[in-house]
Amino acid sequence: KKERNRTPAKATWNATYAIGNVLANPTLRDATGNPSVYLAVENLITGLLQLVVQKGGENMENFKVRIHAVGAIAKIPTVGHFGRISCFAQALQCLIRAVESYTPAKSESFIEVQYDGQLRARLYVGLCWLIVLTDGVTGSQ
Repeated sequence: KKERNRTPAKATWNATYAIGNVLANPTLRDATGNPSVYLAVENLITGLLQLVVQKGGENMENFKVRIHAVGAIAKIPTVGHFGRISCFAQALQCLIRAVESYTPAKSESFIEVQYDGQLRARLYVGLCWLIVLTDGVTGSQ
């Protein structure tokens, strides 16, 4: 039974792809000095993180949506693109939680099972990318 107010998965993963392109924009770092811009950026990142690990630590069931959400986060080229260091720390903690709580597909559906390995790999690559971004980061940023 489908929920009427639920966004279709394809629309969600298309949106995550578009958000990833926005966050990867090299000029975004300069714009995050504006409070309204960094709040908008934080809202986009928070939305992506909620698709990776939902509130309460539950993982979203649709693997493809999660793959694209992590991919969008992994497109962010610098810590400065996150706006505030607290937003970057939230992303790092979320991906750590997602890796630690990862469980293989429980679905009987081949559609979800086929993305199982890809999601696991994307989670590790996304986490490694955020760790790489920490190089040279100090607590004063």
